[in-house]
Amino acid sequence: MTPLQKRLLDAQAPLPGHRVVFGKERPMPLDCGVDFGPFTIAYQTYGRLNAARSNAIMVCHALTGDQFLIGEHPVTGRPGWWDQMVGPGKPLDTERYFIICSNVLGGCMGTTGPRDTNPATGRPFGLGFPVIMADPDWCGGDYLLQGRNPARGLAVARMAAHITYLSEQALHRKFGRTLQDRKQVTYGFDADFQVESYLRHQGSSFVERFDANSYLYITRAMDYFDLAAEKGGVLANAFRGTPVRFCLFSFTSDWLFPTRESRAVVQALNAAAANVSFVEIESDKGHDAFLLDEPEFEATLRGFLAGSAERRGIA
Repeated sequence: MTPLQKRLLDAQAPLPGHRVVFGKERPMPLDCGVDFGPFTIAYQTYGRLNAARSNAIMVCHALTGDQFLIGEHPVTGRPGWWDQMVGPGKPLDTERYFIICSNVLGGCMGTTGPRDTNPATGRPFGLGFPVIMADPDWCGGDYLLQGRNPARGLAVARMAAHITYLSEQALHRKFGRTLQDRKQVTYGFDADFQVESYLRHQGSSFVERFDANSYLYITRAMDYFDLAAEKGGVLANAFRGTPVRFCLFSFTSDWLFPTRESRAVVQALNAAAANVSFVEIESDKGHDAFLLDEPEFEATLRGFLAGSAERRGIA
């Protein structure tokens, strides 16, 4: 068995945590016109649910994240992606709150996705997974059956995306034009600069833990999502009558979710007379600022949750 085949098999081994199956009796209707089911959702929980079931907090992971918020990740061996914010005494205090995080549908960490078996065919879904490439090893989405992995294409996609997760200032502060393990440039195409080596590492490590078709489907689902579409094209209509208290954050250097888009959501919430707070945080850490040490973000989130807990009578 080749190392690649072993990785593919290991990636499909059962992961720790919880699973729940939906759509057994009634499949879930999707926007694309397909009734999908049954399907499995994998999730992790942290802390204890109180008797009144009033202390639960649902955390949704980012694009290529997963349900493993804290502790050692079972695949990568690295710390959970939100160790900074979740745990005893932290803003999402596991001694006070019951934290739930599920792996998104279409993902590759235990939730049903493109590499899982389609019960109708007995083969991996591949691109037969319902909606919502230049790498020759992609094989039209059937790379698992071919014993191949589109590592080059997926790595390049990750490298390109990773640049947008940081800001220009953060990249310059972290790397500048520092050379990688050498005293002078080689005038070739090896990784002369530390930033090149860093991005290549991000690309190569990503393909070890993430499925290429999942990447396609999740990003495509984001493209298709339009909250206002079914509400006459008016975003405020989607929030009419909501009892929810909202708190929105933005970071000044975030290229992916700029402040102007957060303000548009805030304006829609205000138009619907919703209870909403908004904070713009000055930061040069880019989109990934919410994963890093940002005292203002941490303090504001802690305060918002404490206020919500008090209103719910959570000790």
